Amino acid sequence: MAIEQTELLSLGYPPPRPSKRDEPRGYAAQPGTGPKGETCGSCLHSYRVESGSGKVFWKCDLRRFSRSAASDIRKKSPACSKWEHDPVDSKPNTNGIETAG
Repeated sequence: MAIEQTELLSLGYPPPRPSKRDEPRGYAAQPGTGPKGETCGSCLHSYRVESGSGKVFWKCDLRRFSRSAASDIRKKSPACSKWEHDPVDSKPNTNGIETAG
């Protein structure tokens, strides 16, 4: 029989904390706080990094660059408050090198 969370709270156990892995850390601001209908993929600050094995990862140049998934962003995430229009439709490949921004 599973114990419900409310039962655990009544026994004095603290509520479970969300995993730090679940917290988005690659975004410059909270996704969804920017212009309606825009996404990270349409932002001037998003750029792609390609690993040596050919995998592609998207980053935000307003955040510190790292070679870990913790600084990845999702192109389909709703735009944040730092969103800026990108006049170029396609993003250049940086081949793992951070762009100056």
